Amino acid sequence: MLTTFRTTGEGGQLVIDEQAYMKLYQSIIENQLTDMLDIEDHFNEATISRLIYLAHRHNISVILSAHEFQGTPPELEIINILEQMQSQNADIAKIAAMPRKFKDVLTLMKATSIESEKLEIPIIAISMGHLGEISRVTAPVFGSVMSFATVGDASAPGQMDIETLRREMKIFDK
Repeated sequence: MLTTFRTTGEGGQLVIDEQAYMKLYQSIIENQLTDMLDIEDHFNEATISRLIYLAHRHNISVILSAHEFQGTPPELEIINILEQMQSQNADIAKIAAMPRKFKDVLTLMKATSIESEKLEIPIIAISMGHLGEISRVTAPVFGSVMSFATVGDASAPGQMDIETLRREMKIFDK
């Protein structure tokens, strides 16, 4: 089971400070309420390190996530973000970015392709919004290990329903 709590800074519904986030995640970890934990990358490095350390001590895997809602960073910055996540001992590095033009989708997928061959940990990379929908289907071709779909209302811009995603991904099963 993967547990994710998104603060408003990362597209969620609740405003909580770093201390409350840390306390919530510590409780989840110490009570072993999950198998995998998604930790937001925008917090203080010491907080992130402490949570990853605790999670690993309790045999809980960690996805370290960065959400770029204002646009897609340049390729080199994406690469640096992913490499930093590995150096922080994440088990999986995740980046989601909002493209302003289709070239931004290609920038994210190119960086993913490069880093998926270099990093020792898996990568999840998704472009959001309508322009980014194609990345949800083609991400595995570029080295991303996972995509996200919905079984009800979308929780992220550009997220498609599971039936559509499965149908679209079948073209890559050949």
